[in-house]
Amino acid sequence: MGGPRETWLIPEELARELDQWVNTNDPSPLDKFLAKSQGLWKQYILTGPTRIGLYNLNNMFGDLDAAFAGNQHILGYARKALPDLMRHARGQGDAELRAEIEDGVARGVIDSGFSGFEVPDIGEHHLFRVLASNNRNVIERGIRAYFGRARNFTTLRENWLRLAAWRYYKEVFQRNPDAKVYGASKRSEIDAMSDPDEKAAKISRELIGDYGAISVAGQWIRRTAIPFWSWMEINFPRYYRLATNAPKDETVSTAGRLARMSAYYVILALGAHLLYPDDDDLDEDEQRAEREAFRRGRGELHLPLPWRTEDNTVRSIRVPGAASDALEWMGLEDFPSDIADVSAGRQAWYDPILNAPKAATNRMLQGIRPDVKAGIEVLTGRTWYPSMWLNERGTDWRMSGGRPVRDRVAQMLSPLPPADDIYNTLLRDRPSREDSPADVAAGLLSYQTDPKEQAYWEVRDLVRRFREKIGEGGGPSVQQRDPEAKRRSNALYYYKRALTYGQDERAQRWLQEYTENGGTMEGLQRSASQMDPLYGLDRDQQAAFMAQLAEQDRALVGLARQHYSHIFAR
Repeated sequence: MGGPRETWLIPEELARELDQWVNTNDPSPLDKFLAKSQGLWKQYILTGPTRIGLYNLNNMFGDLDAAFAGNQHILGYARKALPDLMRHARGQGDAELRAEIEDGVARGVIDSGFSGFEVPDIGEHHLFRVLASNNRNVIERGIRAYFGRARNFTTLRENWLRLAAWRYYKEVFQRNPDAKVYGASKRSEIDAMSDPDEKAAKISRELIGDYGAISVAGQWIRRTAIPFWSWMEINFPRYYRLATNAPKDETVSTAGRLARMSAYYVILALGAHLLYPDDDDLDEDEQRAEREAFRRGRGELHLPLPWRTEDNTVRSIRVPGAASDALEWMGLEDFPSDIADVSAGRQAWYDPILNAPKAATNRMLQGIRPDVKAGIEVLTGRTWYPSMWLNERGTDWRMSGGRPVRDRVAQMLSPLPPADDIYNTLLRDRPSREDSPADVAAGLLSYQTDPKEQAYWEVRDLVRRFREKIGEGGGPSVQQRDPEAKRRSNALYYYKRALTYGQDERAQRWLQEYTENGGTMEGLQRSASQMDPLYGLDRDQQAAFMAQLAEQDRALVGLARQHYSHIFAR
């Protein structure tokens, strides 16, 4: 009933953006269920006891990659940022540090990482309250204590490079408030800002990743359909803008930024060369072949640990950078290997271009919520791992790639590690490379590779491509529909896996199950012959196959034969 109220006239574009800033629609019961179930899964899969180390390690390397691509000087500020954050977390920071952290939170720099926006408080989840209701003191306190500390640790680690980047850009704008500095932000938005502190906050926030600025559609997708959509929405545009902003950015040259965006691969290649533990029982040519087998199997994004395991395998840490993840949309996440393959004639120069649509489709479908994905895999009888495409290279658009689903229960448990491993190993007595407690513990942070086995599968793939080239290639293997035949096929598969891992007692158990389901020694011998690395080629074709191989590939054939002989000489 009072007088006229103050009225603002703003551009229509800004009005629409403000209207859509927050989705005010009440979610449906289905939306609530999808969001809560997916949120609980994300909490478990990222900060659960068996996953928190690997998640934080991978995420830290991604942040380091992005920070270094933005400006290498940020890493110099990182040395002081971490102890400052730790002092603040313990309540030991002085008034100046507290004011700085509070300002960072207010400007959206601090606490704008993945865990703050993506990982819910498990203590508030309905399922948790049901579990805790029977014994509130023990269960609730234990779960709250663990996940609370896990979340705080993850948030501290995420804030580390955010604070470092913010301090660097603040200093840049203190020296020159009108500096043309853009990082991974939109130039028009930075140029429209007049406050140097706001510029520094926005650039640093968007360089490391602003999870609070996801689109309205993206917020729904990340809550209900694609768990890690926020990362997808942030990461690819970030590197596009890092590249396109370079000519206008005063702090870096175009060549310098592109070099830093590629430096991650160079550092990893050098580290892999220096750290790789050679097998002293092999000659120099075989050692080079083994290194090549490891590189092709694990790619350029694995850093080997400098020792061999008891069974002579190699452990490695996967260190994916943010740039490689962005390139994955085009199938170029391992482009140094692609360059090597083109140079060696293993693929045509245009294959990476043709692969891009398949890579983008595969990336999107691999990212859907895990319960839906596992359900589809169970229904179709084939997994989508490592790819839904039968052949990721060239113009072959046939689907049904991946691997056969051998056990529906195990496949439905696959989104909940280690439940799937417990079911397979302890309840079903299936062979696993990580069979001892020490192997299981090491597997929390690293991956295990047998280079000779990797050479074997690489040669099998070379043979497959050669047979397709001469018109004798085939499609995916046909799933057995007869229950007894399927049990026999699975038993034979697990028998061979147990032999590969040197688990003789387990191998004998699966051999017995194979014979109980109608398997014969003739069938076993036929299966063994089909596992020969050059199976499917007659003598003339083998000679032609070997003649067209590059020198490195010919060396792989020798390692593949060693692996084959090792299995069936037992």
